[in-house]
Amino acid sequence: MQAGTNQSLPVNGENDYYEEDAGIGAALAAEMHGAPWYLSSVAAHMVLFLVLLMIPVSSPDQIERTVVIPVMTIEEPVIEDKVVEDMTPPDKPVDVEVEKQETFEPKISDIVPDVTTKDLDIPDMDPTDDVVGAEEIGSTDAMEQFNDNFTQPAVIAINNNGPSGSKGPFGWRRRGTPTQKKRITKRYDFPPVTSAVNALNWLAAHQEPSGNWSCEKYGGAGHDTSVTAMAVLAFLANGNGPGAGKFCKNVEKGVEWLLSQQDASGRVGPHRYEAAFGTMALAEAYGMSNNSWKKKLKDPAQRAIDYAVASQCTAGGWDYAPKSKRNDTSVTGWWVMAIKSAKVAGLHVEKGVFEKALAYMQAATTNEGSVSYAGDYAAVGNVKAGGGSIRMSAVSLTCQYFLGGNVNDPKFGGALRKVAPQGMNADKLDFYLWYYQGLGLLHRGPRSGEWKNFAGNVKVAIYGTQINKGKYEENRGSWNPDTDPYGAKWGRVGQTAIGALILSLPWRYEVKA
Repeated sequence: MQAGTNQSLPVNGENDYYEEDAGIGAALAAEMHGAPWYLSSVAAHMVLFLVLLMIPVSSPDQIERTVVIPVMTIEEPVIEDKVVEDMTPPDKPVDVEVEKQETFEPKISDIVPDVTTKDLDIPDMDPTDDVVGAEEIGSTDAMEQFNDNFTQPAVIAINNNGPSGSKGPFGWRRRGTPTQKKRITKRYDFPPVTSAVNALNWLAAHQEPSGNWSCEKYGGAGHDTSVTAMAVLAFLANGNGPGAGKFCKNVEKGVEWLLSQQDASGRVGPHRYEAAFGTMALAEAYGMSNNSWKKKLKDPAQRAIDYAVASQCTAGGWDYAPKSKRNDTSVTGWWVMAIKSAKVAGLHVEKGVFEKALAYMQAATTNEGSVSYAGDYAAVGNVKAGGGSIRMSAVSLTCQYFLGGNVNDPKFGGALRKVAPQGMNADKLDFYLWYYQGLGLLHRGPRSGEWKNFAGNVKVAIYGTQINKGKYEENRGSWNPDTDPYGAKWGRVGQTAIGALILSLPWRYEVKA
């Protein structure tokens, strides 16, 4: 129909449209003059009806739809943004930049007296008895994958730049749901989470009302500060902190007792191992505490670290007395762990302290991985390398990692080759060695032959020797300290605490492959 065609014409054809309508009207008028009146009336109405049909009409619904549709297309990207934001994993690690601090040399006389080790009773913490070889437990086949290429090692997330993790310092431990820990232990082919929790249950059942753990009551030599700090560290390693976690009350009581042992200089208990353990426990408790506890622990934890810095020996290590000419590699290892925990927790630690400690550890280590145990070293240049046991090699390996050492350094490779193939003897425990061995090999990653060999041995010698029968109020969850070279010193409490720390390795520190 021609009229229908004209409806779709553009505005430019409007004149042609009206000219055609005028011709049709004239023809109809001529016809109507000769028709009866009723036919004329019908014709007139038909003409009017046709004219109305040719007038274009826009529906209100059509106008409304043309307005609504653009609005919907504008809102859609906003909805998509919200979905993407909500799907972002909440546990994504966040790197925190720590403000650089100026290096200064503290005056030791302002914090602790200048003490020598001449009259100190220094126990032998570096027995020279033979260390079990890899052939005792586990296969060395995995070690065939070992090579000298350390250009891309696994890197521990706790580095010299400060905190890491999705929930602040030590955030990896906060991912503590049973399901998450099961995934981690499966990835590292480690014993089940319940093994570490059972050890914590034993410790919880044997804590003194005053908050400490008695070393002597359970077969030790009276080192209550050490074993209390070790027990607190074991709870912290599993995600329990002041104000958080199933065992938070045990942590709080233990920390309160450690605070009662701190003197005016900041030292927590006797110098030597005790103060190092206590300092490390306060630093990690501070890093894992809630707001009220964080405020309460900040000053004591910082004073403990200030003492650690001030008591560092000239050659870079630590000894049984502060600022001594003698450097003890075994003692140094625990102090390094303490200052590392403090750095991660956000406490102030002089950068030079890490550098000096690394210089000492490298000077004491040979390219073959042998490390000296102790000696009178007034300066790094006088440090004699080598001569110590495999335990000192494990300490050196761990410390080089935690102090930011160069993994391409021959001394790093030497220590790794010394430590990696060491096996475990279920009849002769050596938790001291296995603790540092595990810390060092953890950096190699779960797929490395070194870690696989270690994890296989742990299942037999540590998980396999844990007491899993009876009641926690008795010995369930603990380890007998009788066959361990240090069992007579730290007793069942220390043995169980360090056993829990070893079993917690996969989730204690985040490792990025």
